[in-house]
Amino acid sequence: LEAGDVGRREEREALDVVPVRVADEQVDAARAVLEELDAQAALDKAIAIAKRVLVRAHNILARQVDVIVEAADLDRTRFLMWQLAYLGLSSAWFLDIDVDPVSDLTLAGFAAELLDEARASSPEN
Repeated sequence: LEAGDVGRREEREALDVVPVRVADEQVDAARAVLEELDAQAALDKAIAIAKRVLVRAHNILARQVDVIVEAADLDRTRFLMWQLAYLGLSSAWFLDIDVDPVSDLTLAGFAAELLDEARASSPEN
């Protein structure tokens, strides 16, 4: 046998195929969707990491407050009120010089939570 024409001369039938062309815009749109999905997955991971970091930061602040209050023989509620006042002022100073006070505001939120807990467990309540 030799490669090439084997002697058939019959007419072949065309296949029922519709040629489909993908426009560049469609490819770009599909690529954008994939990139958005990747971005969403990255954002979800970043949020999960940030939540873990915030929980750790909250726990660290709580332990630091415990150590300071015990070592200095301070009233926990009063100390947390002063801490919250300081963080509020510090945030205002940062805003005044156009610096993002997110870390101070985050700590202020933690301090407010600890203050609420201290007030709830206070024998006066």
